[in-house]
This record gives sequence, structure tokens and C-alpha cells, in this order.
Amino acid sequence: MLEEDKFREVCRNNIQKIYRMAGQKNIYIYGAGIGGRILADTIRENGFCFEAFLDQRAGEIESYCGHTVKNISEIKVDDSFIIVSLRGYDRDAVETLRSFGCKTSQMYVLAAGEDFFNKEDIVYRGCKVGRYTYGYDALLKEYPLAESIGRYCSINGTARIWNNHPVDYITTHPFLDYPGYLTWDKYIERIAIVDKYGEYKKNHEYENSSIRDNRPVVIENDVWIGANVIVLPGVVIGDGAILAAGTVVTKDVEPYSIVGGIPAKLIRKRFSDEEILALLSIKWWDWPHEEIEKNIEYMFKPSEFLQVFSSRIRS
Repeated sequence: MLEEDKFREVCRNNIQKIYRMAGQKNIYIYGAGIGGRILADTIRENGFCFEAFLDQRAGEIESYCGHTVKNISEIKVDDSFIIVSLRGYDRDAVETLRSFGCKTSQMYVLAAGEDFFNKEDIVYRGCKVGRYTYGYDALLKEYPLAESIGRYCSINGTARIWNNHPVDYITTHPFLDYPGYLTWDKYIERIAIVDKYGEYKKNHEYENSSIRDNRPVVIENDVWIGANVIVLPGVVIGDGAILAAGTVVTKDVEPYSIVGGIPAKLIRKRFSDEEILALLSIKWWDWPHEEIEKNIEYMFKPSEFLQVFSSRIRS
């Protein structure tokens, strides 16, 4: 789906809720751009109206889509409800609104979370992906060899999973088992030879050749994968692990470990062994959204978090 189509769908899915939240306040659209145009169209489609666009370029742009463009300093913020329409979470926009006295309850950031995060568990290219994980689409772009990726994972867009080539034979070239090489009429015979000599029987379906060690990758919850990381097949990356930029992961990574280098080596553990066991028992990533919101301050205080929630498990 194109980016504009995705944003239009987000607008349509949220517009009724936004107007209920706004109540009797005057509605403004923050952002006189493509997102603002799509939002304005959606508002009209649903029989609603809005006062004007708000934009820091108000002096340069007098009107947009038939509406006046104002600076936020020109409106009464207390009487207003502002929809931020920049097709994504824009911290600068939110901070600008707050600097003019706009409370969080008086604004709605369209696409905050909608474009970049799945709010529920999904399946993508045969891989189970947990809610609020992002970057999985780039990670699985060339070789979708992951069996599962947990919840709340942060994956840099340059990270990749790569497949293995055959290494136990005269050549590592894929003509041994790929149909696009050599002659098609001999392909069935070549596959019979692959099955005869191949030793790897537990591969991911996407690269299921028995002469390649392409076992599925498992990435657990709350994992941070940095820029230009390469993950090789068959590894398990434990809960809470961090893979430093440029790391090549060839072996399993223990929970709450920070690893880096080529090949990846342990840099340090994020918590003590006792604390890690407690975190793996608490499994905060399985909490409902409301429970996370309710206890979010504890996320900033690990010792208190562990004390409070470990005691809940024991009781």
C-alpha cells in the first residue's frame, strides 16, 4: 500500500473517535501539506468541519485546500482541539504545540504509532511478529528466514538476515540447488542429488535446501538490533538483548546481553543474573496496553520495577 493510501486509511479509521474526543472545541489541522489535505478530505467525507490549518509557514501560505492557514499564536488554544497531520509522529510539532500551552488532551497525532507500529501481533512473510515491533519488514526483505520476532523490538532499517551457502562441497555457488542455474530439464535430477547428499533437514521453508544450514531465526521480545547488523540462520536472540551496530551474529545471544563485533561477542549483561531471571518471569511484554500505561514510570526505575513486580509473582 502506498504511503498516502496508508495515511488515508488511518484518517478514516480514527476520524469519528477524534471528533468525539474534541467535543465542542474548535478543530484545527496542524500541517498544511499532503497529510493535511488527506485529513481535510476525510473530514469532509464524514460530514464534519474544521476551522483552519495551522502551520509555521503561515506568513508564506495564506490558504490551503480552501481554508485559511494560521499561526498557532493566532488562536485561543484553550478552546481548540488540534489534529497533527504530518503522516507520522513528529516530536517537534508536538513540542511546538505544547510550548503554546496546548495540553496532550487537546491534540491528536495522526499516524503516531499507526504507520510505524502494529498494535497487535501479526504474521508477515510467514514470520510471527509481535505488537509494537518495527523494522521487521526491512530485516526480512531479502531472506525472510525468521520464524518469530517478539513484541516491542526495535530493528534498524539496515539490519538483515542472510542465508547460508553450501560449504561442505567443492563449490559454494548456488547452481547446486537453485533452479535458475544450468539447465531446467536436469533440475529434478539435481534436486535428487541434493536430497541424497544434504544433511540439513530442519531448515526454514523459504530456504529449505538440505545442503544449506538455513535453520529458522528466533528473535524474542524487547530486542534492539542496531545499524548494519547481520543475523545468520539458526540463531536465537534472547529477550532484552542488544546487538551493537555492525555486529555479525553467528551464535545464540543470551537474554539481556549486549553483544558486538565480528563475530558477535559478549560486551556485558544489562542486569545481574538474578535480575534477568526476575525479568524473564515478569514478562512485561505480555501485559495489556493498559497495564503498561499504568506502570510506565517503573520502566525508568529498574530496581523499583524488579522489587514491585517480582513480589507480585511470588505472591
